Amino acid sequence: MWTRLVHDWVVRPWVKHSEICGAGSVDFTAARDYTYLTSGTLKVCRGTTDTTDCSAGVGITHWPIE
Repeated sequence: MWTRLVHDWVVRPWVKHSEICGAGSVDFTAARDYTYLTSGTLKVCRGTTDTTDCSAGVGITHWPIE
């Protein structure tokens, strides 16, 4: 499970949050303080070292900011 944030139009690198091999599930938390100029994307990738073989990204930004 990888996430990437964009803050003030600056694209941050992808960050790995969890890893699992085989069937099953794993819990993770990807939280960060953010403002109106921050958005986030999440994707699931095959392999554990990079983001070259991944699902399409899914937006994880929720509005309004609380």
